[in-house]
Amino acid sequence: MNVFFFGPQDLQLYGAYHAPDFSRDRREGIVLCPPVGQGYIRTHRAFLQLANRLSAAGYHVLRFDYSATGDSAGESASGHPRQWITDIGLAVQELRDTADMTHISLIGLRLGATLAAVYAAGAPEISRLLLWEPALNGRTYLAGLASAQDQWLADLLYPPPAEAVQPKSVEYGGFPYPETLHAGIEELDLFALRPPGHQEVLILQNQKEPTARPLADLWVGHTRSCLYRHLPGARIWVKESGGGAVLIPAETLSAITDYFCGEAE
Repeated sequence: MNVFFFGPQDLQLYGAYHAPDFSRDRREGIVLCPPVGQGYIRTHRAFLQLANRLSAAGYHVLRFDYSATGDSAGESASGHPRQWITDIGLAVQELRDTADMTHISLIGLRLGATLAAVYAAGAPEISRLLLWEPALNGRTYLAGLASAQDQWLADLLYPPPAEAVQPKSVEYGGFPYPETLHAGIEELDLFALRPPGHQEVLILQNQKEPTARPLADLWVGHTRSCLYRHLPGARIWVKESGGGAVLIPAETLSAITDYFCGEAE
């Protein structure tokens, strides 16, 4: 694994490049688009393992942090979806330049999947698009964050006084969500997005209700192919009730690797 920074000098992005074994090199690349906030922290280990699995299978893999997140430059409160979509383009170009290849795919989880879909809709050079539990609608996504924040406050042994509880758009899970970020996320809606017509698409869900199946049904016939797979299991991007450990969803990681290796069911 090679760790480095890339992008504009005034807004450097953190990247981690996982090169394949020379004997198994497929001459194809995959950029991993992570969630943000607490989701980023809770899925970091799983994304690392996914990158290792894919590189072992012969892919050139790039993990990266969006601007104003993780180890990339920028203050947390300055993050915005429009810039994060631009960052995906920078990561795609960086992987193309690093590994000297043209076939690049995207894998995104939660809001990262939504951002990847928006980018891919205008990027015919992207070969395949895997959306892992995409945030289908920005308003619904933010409502989920607010609900999780309320639950966290309710679970505290010594809850903060009422006057200390901030209104919407201040903080979720320890991360700032100013009004500009709220507004940017609220604009996101995959059902209103022009389908990414040049890519093969796989939509993968872990939660019990197959809420993304209507999106797959909508996109069928408008993309090169669009598959949907429901694998109920641990939602590693949130803290499940009664559990505090970060889980590695082995079945889901195997399904993703098998899909890219042509071994999906």
